[in-house]
Amino acid sequence: MDITNFINSRDIRDYHREIDYKYNALEAAWLVYQCRDINVRQRHEAWNWIIRNMPDCKVSNGRIRTCFYNKSVHKIIAEYIELERGFIDNFMSESGYLYTYRHSCKIGDDGEVDIVNGEGVFTSAEKCIEHIIKEEDPKETKFAEISRRVPDEGEYYNRHGSIVINLSGEMIDVKIETKDDSESHLIDLECFFEDLWFAFPVPFKRGDIVFVSNRLGTEEPVVLTDIVIPPVGSVKNILI
Repeated sequence: MDITNFINSRDIRDYHREIDYKYNALEAAWLVYQCRDINVRQRHEAWNWIIRNMPDCKVSNGRIRTCFYNKSVHKIIAEYIELERGFIDNFMSESGYLYTYRHSCKIGDDGEVDIVNGEGVFTSAEKCIEHIIKEEDPKETKFAEISRRVPDEGEYYNRHGSIVINLSGEMIDVKIETKDDSESHLIDLECFFEDLWFAFPVPFKRGDIVFVSNRLGTEEPVVLTDIVIPPVGSVKNILI
């Protein structure tokens, strides 16, 4: 498996191929995690390939959660897969929730894209997915995020987690929300990949203008001043 295929940036992807950069299991797992061109099934397959084919190593970097330091990367990846699978099974089958969605949408003639609320409230995730596939235009919408809520409860958005699908109905991302009474290990595991940082080599130098892209397909130009540890919550949107 070519790990560089999971790098979002074409420039960095080509550079890593040029210098024949060698990834360890943790770097490879994180690159799979942040890749925007694969669905959840493909992500789990790639992680399982890493477990089977790459030497295990210890976690040695993070920003806030140091509880995983010196732990087996293979073991953490396997636990994360099970966490996502368990959440997905619960999200798709648990009763007592109402489901709503929001989706990407072109909002002007200039091609600008934004996130807008979808129409309707649904009694199951499956009915919500069926509605999205039937009613939303794939020419206008790249993805939709489905959130579940408890009736008559004034919770904040995503209080009970969400899934992200494309207009083919494929699940392309999962946003887990562990319960307040969950074991602390599960709460930390949920944030494991977001807490990591890496000093990957990049083909840029200080003063270069680079473009930071996101899942909406929009790009923001920035002047590169340094490569630093990103702030909390921004991991999926940095250069790599």
